[in-house]
Amino acid sequence: MQKASFSTLQTLGSTTNITAGPISKLTTLTPVGSPYSIGYFNFAQISGQDVFFGEWTNNNNVATGNHAVYYIGRDGDTSLTKTGTVKYDMRGISNYQSQGLMIGEFTADFTSKKMTGNLYTPTFSYAINIGTVNINNDASIASGTSGATKAFAYVSGYMVAWDGVINGKFFNNQESLAGFIKFPMELRQYDTAFGGTIK
Repeated sequence: MQKASFSTLQTLGSTTNITAGPISKLTTLTPVGSPYSIGYFNFAQISGQDVFFGEWTNNNNVATGNHAVYYIGRDGDTSLTKTGTVKYDMRGISNYQSQGLMIGEFTADFTSKKMTGNLYTPTFSYAINIGTVNINNDASIASGTSGATKAFAYVSGYMVAWDGVINGKFFNNQESLAGFIKFPMELRQYDTAFGGTIK
């Protein structure tokens, strides 16, 4: 099996350069002409960093097909150096072909080691409240553990998904973070990848 880096996938897909906000590139990759399709990728790169987050579907339909969200990056932190409260300018990817890029803000309290925040589409038609996420000593973030609450998703103000579990990581001395939200299997179309940098 051959492996391809995300920088290689950027050359294969349609990549848009972004000059404002926490991400520098947004790539969509649609397979052409192969019975052994690699599926459909939508992913973003955090500005100036080798950190990526995004989604994959086998048939470009998050409701009827397989839907996976992911993040990956270099220079992942292994301990915490920040103190106090820090706000992050965030972007999210979930059903990008229909929803577009989500925006939002996460607030990390490195004293209490908790994080809260929201992601939403520019029209507010789709939104996610991440609940209360634990910030761990190894610079990972996780919900579904002691002291945390889970994420909720809303469409046009109505709750459509619940019990979302968050996993992620800080990078570059907590200057940035990336991760994903996964809902129960029957609600996987609302799974979301996210990434951002300090405001």
